[in-house]
Amino acid sequence: MRILGYGRLSRDAEESTSIERQREAIEAWALANGHTMVEFVPDVDVSGSIHPEERRELGPWLTDPLKADSYDAIVAYRLDRVSRRLFHTVDMLKWADAHGKTLVSVTEGFDLSTPLGRMFFAIIAVIAEGELEAIRSRARDSFQQLQKVGRWRGGSVPYGYRAVRNPNGDGYVLEPDPETSTIVQEIFTRVAKGEPRLAVAADLTKRGLVTPQGKKGWTGPSIKVMVTRKAALGQIESKQDGLLVLLRDEHGLPLQRADPIVTTELWKQANEAVRDAARPLKRARQTAPLLRLVYCAKCDEPLYRFSNGHSKDFFYRCSGKTVRYNACTSTPVPAEGLHRYVEDLFLDEVGDAPRRERVFVPGEDNTERMTELREAIRALTERQTNAGPVQAEIIQETITSHETEYAALATVGIRKARYEYRETGETWTAWWKRTTWDERRTVLLNAGISVKVLLERPNRFQPGAWTVNLDLPTSLRESLERL
Repeated sequence: MRILGYGRLSRDAEESTSIERQREAIEAWALANGHTMVEFVPDVDVSGSIHPEERRELGPWLTDPLKADSYDAIVAYRLDRVSRRLFHTVDMLKWADAHGKTLVSVTEGFDLSTPLGRMFFAIIAVIAEGELEAIRSRARDSFQQLQKVGRWRGGSVPYGYRAVRNPNGDGYVLEPDPETSTIVQEIFTRVAKGEPRLAVAADLTKRGLVTPQGKKGWTGPSIKVMVTRKAALGQIESKQDGLLVLLRDEHGLPLQRADPIVTTELWKQANEAVRDAARPLKRARQTAPLLRLVYCAKCDEPLYRFSNGHSKDFFYRCSGKTVRYNACTSTPVPAEGLHRYVEDLFLDEVGDAPRRERVFVPGEDNTERMTELREAIRALTERQTNAGPVQAEIIQETITSHETEYAALATVGIRKARYEYRETGETWTAWWKRTTWDERRTVLLNAGISVKVLLERPNRFQPGAWTVNLDLPTSLRESLERL
């Protein structure tokens, strides 16, 4: 009989029989029974939970008709080398029946051609699946315990970190890598400042820096993944039901596995920049420098930007012209001339006065910590519903502690945000010369200033007489210097 020898070394197993030993056992069995081994197929670092047809080496021998016709039986060291899943094992039985093949375990000695052999085969398959689940359960428990004590559980090291010997005990811990952590900090800083992710990626690629995947080409999406994940904060996220969930400790707070590479504030700024970049761009509109500042001296309606479309120059035209009950007859005012009038009037009033700047002083409160406590209380309350009496009591103590801290933060040491007026060391004239009309407009609007303008209709004999009044209320003449 022609046989296909199969060996597998699982990444899930704690103790595995080497590929060489499996091959030797199959060759000895074939020689003792007078069979010919067509090929020995090894699958290394392949889990027993993967379907046989999806495995790198064994798969083609099951799906390729030419290869499948070259042997009569698949022979393995043990059944769990073929599969640890009951349904996958049943699939293999069906496949063997449909293709006239048989399956052999050289150490468990069953014959699939008899009903008793098939029953024995099914029993072993159930045991193999149970062993797989037990191995995974032990692995999960081990991972959770390592995370709680701050040790590295193995696997891919997050970019920006490196695994080092635990100075306080067994195993390994993570610490910021001197080289790659500076790259992470640079990426977060540039993104937070609004630099496009594609530009950051192109620059890193040009400098020859290797990506977290060990490649040489950075991309915008890879930058986004790094910025939006919490690995750079030293925290752990895990997929649950297809969603990334932040792992928390027994107190309901984020589980910290390493020192953060970036600050929480920088992480928030970078993520806000990512969200802003995802928002649809608004069409830029040309805003007149004196919009909402200038009014018609004839009917008190606001003036707005008006252009005939044949010149880059524009006018201010009274909005009353389009209102039926008004139908203002005032003449459109050339923008360039009106800007000069407003500038001269404003600087004549306050040009030599010292300018003070209104500065925002952020409040000192504990909003971030209070939010963190609320999330911890919520998570602990959910955990408490499924806990036993003793565990529920322990959780309640933690909840009470969080609630006490929350109440204290809500009433103590909170200072509201405020504005202060500070000397800038320059006059209003100096400030005016170095600013744009957009900046000036904002200041004038905040001051409550308005301008009344009227241009007598010009003709070929008269250029038209200007009437421009700067409406600066008495109550604002002094406060203007403090804006």
